[in-house]
Amino acid sequence: MIKFEELTLEDIDKFYNFMVNTFDIKINYEKYKYKVINLLKEGNFKILVLKQEQIILASDVIYIHYDPFQDMSFATLWYFGVKKDMRGKGLGSILLDNTKEYLKKQNIVSIRLTTQKTNIACQKASEKSGFEQKFAYKISLV
Repeated sequence: MIKFEELTLEDIDKFYNFMVNTFDIKINYEKYKYKVINLLKEGNFKILVLKQEQIILASDVIYIHYDPFQDMSFATLWYFGVKKDMRGKGLGSILLDNTKEYLKKQNIVSIRLTTQKTNIACQKASEKSGFEQKFAYKISLV
């Protein structure tokens, strides 16, 4: 049975392994662990996962922002991904749908998701879950 849940501090090691293997990125473990623990304690940072028998199948990382000028909160979604051997089974859409419901319960009014132009799977899952494509500009400062 697949379960949707918020990541706890006890799952930090499992999430590290998931991130390294899913996104093919190199992360210094100690630096990662320190940063993630502090962000999770902050409260605005959430890691939402789909799990089966304690194995993380998919995740998204959420940061909740408050806009005092419009008196509303919105979420930015990063590192949305599905375990490589589980792709193509609809888990991305399931995760996004559960994430939307989770955030609605916290009075979040919108979710912003950024993906690469070449990441067709993420685009399809996002559109299937009701996301609309918008245009944005970006500048690198480093």
